[in-house]
Amino acid sequence: MMDVKLDTKETFTVIKPQESYLAENMAEELAKLLHSIQMKENPHVVIDLQQVEKMDESIVETFTGHYAQYLEKGHSFILCCLQPKVIELMKALDVYDTLNITPTESEAWDMIHMEAIERELLNGENEDAC
Repeated sequence: MMDVKLDTKETFTVIKPQESYLAENMAEELAKLLHSIQMKENPHVVIDLQQVEKMDESIVETFTGHYAQYLEKGHSFILCCLQPKVIELMKALDVYDTLNITPTESEAWDMIHMEAIERELLNGENEDAC
């Protein structure tokens, strides 16, 4: 069982794993958690990885798969506070530059708000085009 803290904000949820190592056997549980958040009224998510010093490739694959799903539905999915070994792994797997990553949680919050404004503007343009 993976130890995580959930912090539900007005427009998004922050997931904070309390483990220093996210192992392959945690990937399914993480996927279920991300899926359940995506079904909420405010489906945007920030994953604060400050406590995580190491993770298996399957966890990175879970992040990349859900990142694509979230984007497809117009939802924000942001990773923040990555530790050096996690950054190394993501770069080795060639996904570091494809995910939405911020150095701090407050910057992730800012990104959520900027993406919301962007979606509103794009939706407004789409309505004008009809």
